[in-house]
Amino acid sequence: MNKKKSNKLGTNQELLLLGYLCVKDLKTLPEMVEVLDRFGFSGPDIAKICNAAEGSIRNARLGKKGKKRAKHVQEPNQSNSK
Repeated sequence: MNKKKSNKLGTNQELLLLGYLCVKDLKTLPEMVEVLDRFGFSGPDIAKICNAAEGSIRNARLGKKGKKRAKHVQEPNQSNSK
């Protein structure tokens, strides 16, 4: 029998190992989520890598988006205050 090796990126375990290596020096969950998002990991995979609940991963993603939006919001004009 001639077994052909797949040219896929790797098995799920290999990808998870790479994810662990990507975030091993990061301290906070939002930092880890941001890096793993950039590499295209799914929410459940990020939760496994970070040892966190999927809801926490969702919140970290939403928190990042909220901070980006908040930067573009202008402060109300307070020149009329006494």
